[in-house]
Amino acid sequence: IIAVKRIKFKKEFDNNILFQLLSFTTNSVIIILTPQLGPIILEKVLSVQDVGYYSAAFKIPAILYQFPGIIATAFYPKLFSLGNENNVYEHRKMSSLELQLMTILGAILALPFILNAKYWIVTLLGEKYLPAVGALVILSYLVFTQAVKFPLADFLTTSNRQWQRTIVMLSGLIISILGYIYLGRYFGVSGGALAPVLADVIMIIGCLFFIPNGFKFLWTNTAMIIFNFIIAIVSYKLLFTQFHPLIGITIAELIFIGLIVLTNKESKNILNLVFLKFKKN
Repeated sequence: IIAVKRIKFKKEFDNNILFQLLSFTTNSVIIILTPQLGPIILEKVLSVQDVGYYSAAFKIPAILYQFPGIIATAFYPKLFSLGNENNVYEHRKMSSLELQLMTILGAILALPFILNAKYWIVTLLGEKYLPAVGALVILSYLVFTQAVKFPLADFLTTSNRQWQRTIVMLSGLIISILGYIYLGRYFGVSGGALAPVLADVIMIIGCLFFIPNGFKFLWTNTAMIIFNFIIAIVSYKLLFTQFHPLIGITIAELIFIGLIVLTNKESKNILNLVFLKFKKN
């Protein structure tokens, strides 16, 4: 009663709250629906056993690619503020920071499972799930592509291009469904694992078409990170496969982080911020 007396209720309704509500809702439904599609569709084209292997492999990246999404939400207030102010330069600068940070994080999270998926399958699930190793390797790249896709999609959302993002996401959903059907049918579990990765790549390209100078934006912020990511993978395959998996993976991760520090000043500053944050916590 006290609260009601102190709160002033307005009779008029602010219609701005409904601005692009349909596109936001559609986009949210797609995000929720997409991870559930794999087992549902693949059960129509694969055996129950193969669907089980896919589901087992998908559990690990499904958890990991949530972390970049959590990081992305920290950028929303500033990005929306800059977008509403139509501050194009600062919005693009902040989006660049988000893209670099999340690409680095995606690479760090994906590397252990790309480098030695067999070790993690046996350790976490047991040897009976060894047929899922190939699927886990492919799906681990999903962690990386998601980390790249999130900032690009956020760029659209926070710069009044939500409908464009929805179009891209719908296109990705359709490609994902077709990929599960046809790739799963012809290439089995590995084909099913390739479907969401392919859809993510298509969505990344789609976002770039709607971002001003999008391809230059992506190249400038991620080219060196991706190059260092590849070097870390190749280094492990050539030099560290004879080591214990945890030792070899740790060395490869350190190589990647070391290359980031050496080759990219902005990325070095980003890593320093991350380490300082963890140190405080």
